[in-house]
Amino acid sequence: MALPREIDARDWGGERRSVSADAGLVSLEVPEICELTVRVSNWPEGASPVKGELHIQGTNVRLFRAPSADGTFRFTGLPPGRTANFLARPVGGERFALVTEIALGVDEVGAKLKTGSSLTGTLICPPGVKPSMVSAAGNGFQFQTSKFTEAGSFAFAAVPPGTYHLTAYGSRKGGGWCFGEAQARPGEPVVIRLK
Repeated sequence: MALPREIDARDWGGERRSVSADAGLVSLEVPEICELTVRVSNWPEGASPVKGELHIQGTNVRLFRAPSADGTFRFTGLPPGRTANFLARPVGGERFALVTEIALGVDEVGAKLKTGSSLTGTLICPPGVKPSMVSAAGNGFQFQTSKFTEAGSFAFAAVPPGTYHLTAYGSRKGGGWCFGEAQARPGEPVVIRLK
């Protein structure tokens, strides 16, 4: 059986690693992994999050977990030596839990729910265009919605402070898309004109 000339793999950072098939017997080391528990001390009993998300910085890796009843989020199989950000938002509230710059390799970190502002805005659409979707990216996280009022207004509840890049899309009657972008901060409504 013929072997490929090179065997490819990718590490946590997405960097390609190659091993020559001519090398004979090759030993690949399995990297160390670690676990992380995030305890949100004032999690409302029975609340469920929009998402409990861990973003490993410098990668496209985003891990999502549901909490236990007491607001504990457990993540496994993590690469030690990297840093990560954690965000959780209970459904139907104006609060969020955010922990930034977590050094992976620690066993546990604590967090508390804080009151956040809504990130709101309105899409102004050309005739024959209907709002389709808005995404907001910032703080290493991304939010999306396809819910709009008749006037084209949208809202993301319980967003941590910071500047967000908003990208909006509208669908044309008969096919095609319109597009618009803006920068926004929670508590400061934005208008996005689709073109």
